Amino acid sequence: MNYLGAAAFVILASVGGVWSAGLFDPPDISKLDDPREASQILDERSVLIKEYCTYCREIIPLEEMGLFPQVAVALEDKHFWGRWGPIDWIGVMRAFWEDLKAWRIKQGASTITQQVARNIFAEEELKYERESGKLSAKFWRKMREAFIAAALEKTLYKKLGDRKLARIKILELYLNTVYCGDGKNGAWYGVKACSRWYFNKSPRELNYAETAMIAGLWRSPNSSPFLKPKEALELRERALQQLVSEGVLTPEQKKEFEIFPLPQKRGSYEINPAPHFAEFVRRQIAAKYRFVDQGLKVYTTLNLEWQKVAEDALAAAVGEMVKRNPELAEDLRGAAFMVDARTGSIKVFTQEPSFKESEYLLYQIKRHTGSAFKPFFYLAWLLKGGRLSCEDEGSGPCRLDDSADRGDGKSLLAVPMGRAGDRKYIQNFPYQGLPRYRGVIPAMQALVESRNVATMSGVAGIRNSRASARISKEEILEAANKLGVTLPEVDPGLTVAIGSIDVSLYEMVRAWIVMIGGRIVEPYAVEEILDAKGKSIEAAELKETEIILAPDISFAITRGLRATVELPHGTGNRANEELVKKLGVHVMGKTGTATDAEGETTDNWFVGCTPSYCMGIWIGRDKKLPMKTTVVDGQPIQETGGRNALPVFIKTMQKIYETEPKDIFSEATDPKKPFKLKPKEGVATIQNEENSVAEGDDF
Repeated sequence: MNYLGAAAFVILASVGGVWSAGLFDPPDISKLDDPREASQILDERSVLIKEYCTYCREIIPLEEMGLFPQVAVALEDKHFWGRWGPIDWIGVMRAFWEDLKAWRIKQGASTITQQVARNIFAEEELKYERESGKLSAKFWRKMREAFIAAALEKTLYKKLGDRKLARIKILELYLNTVYCGDGKNGAWYGVKACSRWYFNKSPRELNYAETAMIAGLWRSPNSSPFLKPKEALELRERALQQLVSEGVLTPEQKKEFEIFPLPQKRGSYEINPAPHFAEFVRRQIAAKYRFVDQGLKVYTTLNLEWQKVAEDALAAAVGEMVKRNPELAEDLRGAAFMVDARTGSIKVFTQEPSFKESEYLLYQIKRHTGSAFKPFFYLAWLLKGGRLSCEDEGSGPCRLDDSADRGDGKSLLAVPMGRAGDRKYIQNFPYQGLPRYRGVIPAMQALVESRNVATMSGVAGIRNSRASARISKEEILEAANKLGVTLPEVDPGLTVAIGSIDVSLYEMVRAWIVMIGGRIVEPYAVEEILDAKGKSIEAAELKETEIILAPDISFAITRGLRATVELPHGTGNRANEELVKKLGVHVMGKTGTATDAEGETTDNWFVGCTPSYCMGIWIGRDKKLPMKTTVVDGQPIQETGGRNALPVFIKTMQKIYETEPKDIFSEATDPKKPFKLKPKEGVATIQNEENSVAEGDDF
């Protein structure tokens, strides 16, 4: 065999070797449609709440990329628009010669098309190169990239029918796949994600200094300005100088951009203004769809402005409690939840402190409600024909028995305890400026002043009560259950009327909505879900709801709960001055202060509604530990729902009604006037005929 034949044999053998090794295997073009991008949860105004991604990016068209197309071409491939093919052969030869002299990869000559080939198609080659560390693997990967780049450009030219359109698509692909670093939630790809991560801006909003800084990170993504500001500054300087060399900037312009500071604070990918709400939504979505990296946009009902006010108010309330008693700092918790009573859309969902998302969410936390549960007793009272005021229309009972003091601070009323004949005597809290016991009083007054003894006097089974007819605990639980409160597995006893039952904040707010509207309105968080292509895959629908309470009952209980705010000595009277008088907004609500066997507070509550919004606030310690009465300026301070939870409601509603129109209940619910409304024709008042109160019975 002559030398020519030998050379030909070697060439053919080499070509055959690389062919069989897969150098010329066609790329999987379907990867161009890689759907991976961050899934987003947004509030009702499309403000970002949280993103879920490992491959974090948001795909955008070239026209939304601001200065990035111009800067990318100048820095990475200055002949991009004019070159005929995808390879810069002069650059390749120059780089190859330098690499041979150094016997290592010293210079790069990859065009933008080759970089797209690497970013999208050469994952296996890059992985092998990193793992092996061999120079031959680097050369192999470079050759593979060149082949894929040629195949890619040919495919896009054939598909689009125009070389410039093909290049535009390649540049768009490149700028949507460039890598700019890692965060604790994922890795950031594409100029949209990079712009928001570093500057919390869109690409269109970035100037040359900001764009150049991000472009510098494409070659050295570990040089984050948050971690290595000196290196990030050097990268930006080199990028700006290259822009001057390519005629994009003048030296004078470069000097102007050099003085711009580096970013100091991570952008919106790390911001999560509603972590518990986001987790609440994520659980719902993940139960039905693939979520992370799927590019879903989940439009929710949350109002982040209102959320922030509620969150700050709740944090302030908890902070004041901790200031009074520092040992509460370890385990004091709180939650606030608000729903649009007309639609069920959740507007506020916050917990304090912002502990890990794996912790219980507010709909899972069930705690003793204290007096916040009393409205269910009074609802059962109304359902059986009772009246809140003796001036109200009708002839049913209207008074309760707030029995006199036995002499030791406890009333005559007692709860039987077991078969041994033991009794637990009911007591009222000391009332500032009011008698501790009032004797026989109207039911409205008992509700307004939140009198335990008077309320318990109307419960069947209580000893020494002078009531001629009373409500059973089963009827109280049935009334609560009608409104959506889950019945307890353990018998709460006769004291259920004053809150010896665990209920979630979620259920309490939902039940209040029924009181003001007569119907169960199920809270919901998601308005619409769009897939990565913008197609709606799910949307909320308003459902027809069953009438749970007749209008007369709904108006009557609303009237009673307005009285706790508007009448003197009402436990919610602080809201009267700030909301009713100043803003002209009607409010109904009830405070709650649950206590342990020693009378120490364990839980603070306030649940209240305007005609449009119902909100609940709960504050308590882990494991139902007591908050402990503290002494401030010589005065004992008991932690109560009125002291701590009610202000959160007031501050949130003040924010809402800065812009919302005045909100008033029906005139029939005015607590300062006798109740005269009759049931609408054809709508019967819901009653339990068994053990009902006979007309004329009174205390």
